Amino acid sequence: MALFEGYERRINQVNSVLNKYNIGSIEDAKKICDDKGIDVYNLEAYSAGTENYSEVKPLAVQVMEEAGVDMSGHHPKLLSDIPAEVDILITMGCNVECPYVPCKFLF
Repeated sequence: MALFEGYERRINQVNSVLNKYNIGSIEDAKKICDDKGIDVYNLEAYSAGTENYSEVKPLAVQVMEEAGVDMSGHHPKLLSDIPAEVDILITMGCNVECPYVPCKFLF
């Protein structure tokens, strides 16, 4: 069984990123977003990769379904399938060299 990456498992990583940017708390991060005009409760999220796959990876489907997300209508996407410029870009750190994607904030 795959474990869903919930709050308890991720909060130390979140705090590490906040500390890296001298942000004291999640509340401070929200205030920064508010000040920049970023509505954290109304985001459009995209997921894409650098390699072409014929189907969503089975482990990803399993993890998402355990979290209550139906993946039946999803398919793998490449970076060319998402908008050319985004506000916030979060990379996975999976030892793949990511191509340049214009963004306001990079994590």
